[in-house]
Amino acid sequence: MNIFLKWFYIVWFGLVLLLNLLGVIGTAITTKSFFETLSWLQETYSPFNIWTHLLNIILCLPGLGAYIWLKKRKSNENQQTH
Repeated sequence: MNIFLKWFYIVWFGLVLLLNLLGVIGTAITTKSFFETLSWLQETYSPFNIWTHLLNIILCLPGLGAYIWLKKRKSNENQQTH
């Protein structure tokens, strides 16, 4: 179970990162200039755009849950062996 949880959170966080990168790459491909892409990037990932950050946090929650669960399982295993 520990190996599954480890791979799950690694893959999950990787997929969230990949989705963000694909969004940037897709925007770069569809816009006409570098400056349009840069403007979109600054608007989307601005510290004041709470919707993007909130969405990323929500998307990361299953991976974070698996990470916390793995840490609890490991600490319980360590307590049982001592």
